[in-house]
Amino acid sequence: GESVLDSVFDVTVTLSVYEGVWRDVDEVVFGAASITTPTQGFELFPGLSAPIFDADIFIRGVFGEFTLTDSGGSTLKTTRAWPGDSSWGLLFVGSTGQAFKAMESSPWTPVADASQYVDQSGNGGFRFMPKLVSGNPADRRAEVTLTTLTQTSTTIRVRGKRSYRMN
Repeated sequence: GESVLDSVFDVTVTLSVYEGVWRDVDEVVFGAASITTPTQGFELFPGLSAPIFDADIFIRGVFGEFTLTDSGGSTLKTTRAWPGDSSWGLLFVGSTGQAFKAMESSPWTPVADASQYVDQSGNGGFRFMPKLVSGNPADRRAEVTLTTLTQTSTTIRVRGKRSYRMN
């Protein structure tokens, strides 16, 4: 006899991709840039067209407290004074949202937890947002401002993979 299981039918599925993102294969490293003024701006990741959520940031020295603000409005800041010196710094690992004490000689290697010193803005945490510079979609970059209380032996380094959008 005929059964529903004996029936054959075709199914067509259409997938539409409205947006896609891809990443650089290699990390881009910026710095070490010296911090010489209480408020200093930086241009990072030229050419990116999508947000970077997982970049690592290393700030070394005697900066007291700091606030790093992206042009898109996200912030990363200290919650209290950092007892730093010229050989140690604060490493923020963007992929986990954690902060660590790290040595200047190996800034990307966490040594001890320091998450109690750092707070990041809500809505997904700190991120580098692309900023259209000259009206040309190919001319984008991340822009950040670092504000510190003191600048003794203070430097900043950033590493991450640029992100790109299809549209």
